[in-house]
Amino acid sequence: MSTQTTVGDIERQLLPQLVAHRARTEPDRVLINVVDGVDWTNRTFHALVMKWVAALRRFGVERGDTVVTMADLAVDGYAAWLAISWLGATEVPLNTGYRGDIIKHVVRTSGATKALVQPSYVERFVDLGDAAQSITRMLVLGSSSDVPDAAFEIVDEATFFKDLAVTDESALVAPRISDIGCMILTSGTTGPSKVVRVPWGQLYYGTFHSGMSAVENPQWGMGENSAYYSFYPLFHNSGRYALYFAAAHRSRVVLRNTFSVENYWSDVRRYRCTHTLLLAPMMSFLLSKEPRPDDRDHTLRSVIGGPIGPVLQKFIDRFDVHLSTGFGMTETGGPLHQTWQEKAPTSSGFVSKGPPGFEVRLVDDDDYPVCAGEVGELIVRTSEPWAMNSGYHNMPEQTAQAWRNGWFHTGDAFRQDATGAFHFVDRKKDCIRRRGENISSFEVENYVVRHPGVVEVAAVGAPSEYGEEEVKVFVVAQRDKLPDEQTLWRFLKDTMPKFMTPRFIEFVSELPKTDATARIQKIKLKARPNTTATWDAEKSIRAA
Repeated sequence: MSTQTTVGDIERQLLPQLVAHRARTEPDRVLINVVDGVDWTNRTFHALVMKWVAALRRFGVERGDTVVTMADLAVDGYAAWLAISWLGATEVPLNTGYRGDIIKHVVRTSGATKALVQPSYVERFVDLGDAAQSITRMLVLGSSSDVPDAAFEIVDEATFFKDLAVTDESALVAPRISDIGCMILTSGTTGPSKVVRVPWGQLYYGTFHSGMSAVENPQWGMGENSAYYSFYPLFHNSGRYALYFAAAHRSRVVLRNTFSVENYWSDVRRYRCTHTLLLAPMMSFLLSKEPRPDDRDHTLRSVIGGPIGPVLQKFIDRFDVHLSTGFGMTETGGPLHQTWQEKAPTSSGFVSKGPPGFEVRLVDDDDYPVCAGEVGELIVRTSEPWAMNSGYHNMPEQTAQAWRNGWFHTGDAFRQDATGAFHFVDRKKDCIRRRGENISSFEVENYVVRHPGVVEVAAVGAPSEYGEEEVKVFVVAQRDKLPDEQTLWRFLKDTMPKFMTPRFIEFVSELPKTDATARIQKIKLKARPNTTATWDAEKSIRAA
């Protein structure tokens, strides 16, 4: 930490304290616009946070507790998050596509005692049985008149908020930089998904030293007349940073519940949005619409986008925006990025620049640096306390493995050119990236192998015309119980999260394996192009 910055300086700018400060100093400034909904000022939003604090305290949330949530993006989601933090507890937001074993794993690993859930997701927790035994109470966000019986107490929203004595933050212990701001699920690549402990310090550095910061980028960063357009869920840090960006820069966040191609530009114009984050597949969808004379007639000026590819330049040329891109992950924030520029990046390289104190290196399997031009694993460390993850919750072996030799190992392969820029090569981990989601092949395979006709399966990423990858499975089936592809896909569609469900299915007689360890050689499977033997769910659905 620099000599000019103290712990107190930082902690006064942690999001819970910052919202409270804005409510006192600029109470009537709008902080949140909900598309087609209510506008929230600093004062009204902070009052909602304090209302949640009082309700959660009466609900039994105490310091050190873990609270799992499963809800769609909404202002109450932000308020609950900050309220949980004011009480010294930690939120674990679950992907709303999760069901079955993944929820069991998260509840067991986190030891959650309370749950906040929308009505449509309640059954998923009730069905867990003994696996949910640590949960004692569940709040159903909305009507709970038809909720089923459960092993835990269920409280409806009306009862939750009834007759509250609203708390003032002066009576609370403010979050510390070392406190866990949230725990985010990341992809399990050689095992179950991991619960990442994200300190408030990491969220702070990711906000004040990112491409969105006017201090880092005076020309393109956010200021008091900015508006950040967000449609990312709160089970991703992308959704959480949206509110922090707005509060930090005395600006607004504009919330839509989900990404909408049809409404994207009308939302931007209507709410005067100036900044946003777009993944390459989203850019592809927007580019797929017929060009219009007013394509450049909008307020959006700065976009963080990725991964680097031709679609970025096409997007800039058509819509006349400035763009920055970078490499990051839940555990590290953004240790590599390119600054805002008037044209898109012309290569796949990221400069070695991140928040203060970040250091990156490419290493071999023994953690020794590789030579320039050689491929190595990207590892990261920082001299700033609490600027990166503080491990995987209740997973000490995985934490020690990731943090070995004092560096965090990303599991991603890069090479560094003569200019010092880092170029992404491939994922060292066995992970599939589909439309913004990191998907564990291990978990996909666990779902597929449950079909009685499946003997063995390997899940890999296959190139997608939308950018990134699609989920593809190679299946070895029992000869006397051989399912057809459509039957298998329907089985999977009904039993696994939608975003994990394979698009491509290919039956094979055997999977390629190593001689010594009999491990499946997925690099060979990824190299196989789709053929007439590859069944495509999208084509099948369109043809039906």
